Amino acid sequence: MTVFNTEPKKYWFDIEGGGRICLRPLTIEDWKEIRKETAKKREVFKVVDGVMQRVAWEDEDEDKQNEFFWDRVIVDWKDFVDVKGKPIPCNKKTKILLLLKSLKFVKIVTELFNKMMEEEAKRQEELEKN
Repeated sequence: MTVFNTEPKKYWFDIEGGGRICLRPLTIEDWKEIRKETAKKREVFKVVDGVMQRVAWEDEDEDKQNEFFWDRVIVDWKDFVDVKGKPIPCNKKTKILLLLKSLKFVKIVTELFNKMMEEEAKRQEELEKN
């Protein structure tokens, strides 16, 4: 029997200008948890053309989904400092704050995320070959 490692691989990237950041791909379990926290099923019964019908939909909090997504994708960082040279801790609050306030940070993280996903696809192909 083949046993697969279900923990996602973590990828460290050097950032131009200093610092390093660690990212990881999301698992199916991550997506399920995010959806559970951010999407609520709704339904109403109403008369349409004289017939009682059930109308169902999901309300999604996209802002909250983005927060959960990036909090799980960004695992850690090293040598991140503020304008005064004080270290910036890697926690959910500072991750979200940087993503909201710094377009440069968003650009860097997005580019590195795409690079990570390309590397992860190659890694998965290699695993499937073996």
